[in-house]
Amino acid sequence: MITIEKWSTRFGALAQGFIVSTNRCQNPDHFSQYLQWCATPDMQQGRSFTYVAVEYKDDGTPLAIAGFVSARANAFVDNDRRCGDPAIEITELAVAAPYTRQGIGLALTGKILELGVKLAREYIGVRFAVLRATNEARGFYENKALGFRSADETFEAVPGLEGNQGCVPMYLRLAVEEITPQCSSEDEEA
Repeated sequence: MITIEKWSTRFGALAQGFIVSTNRCQNPDHFSQYLQWCATPDMQQGRSFTYVAVEYKDDGTPLAIAGFVSARANAFVDNDRRCGDPAIEITELAVAAPYTRQGIGLALTGKILELGVKLAREYIGVRFAVLRATNEARGFYENKALGFRSADETFEAVPGLEGNQGCVPMYLRLAVEEITPQCSSEDEEA
């Protein structure tokens, strides 16, 4: 059984066995290293959060990390208005080699999109999901199930990602219904 859970140090030993296919990634060691050395401090310091898809044995013991996704707050900047819309940014997404083509990447991405919608509906303004995709991964994000689009010249590249040279900035407008604030009579008197 595979479940998606928030990253915890209890999965640390499994991170050493996390291997991405070299056919699907230009730097597969990056993802194992991220889980081993960066996921925990990034969460503790409020820079990002990580969810893992964990396969469990029948007795409930974690067997392997099938994939993971990390996200953080960012903005999507409209060059015409010079205005930034709040966004949730997918910074890392990887699926271990034995688990490719099983819907793990789609489920992990879906988890972040659900979180973005929940944030927008219940806590803070979030209008977009943004990311930088390699050319190899671009089709995955553009598929009908996800629907990301390439950011054209109308939008500035996703801020803070200058290090991802050669990657395509992409965005998705989150499906958030118009939210009308409900004021109580006490609020109106204040």
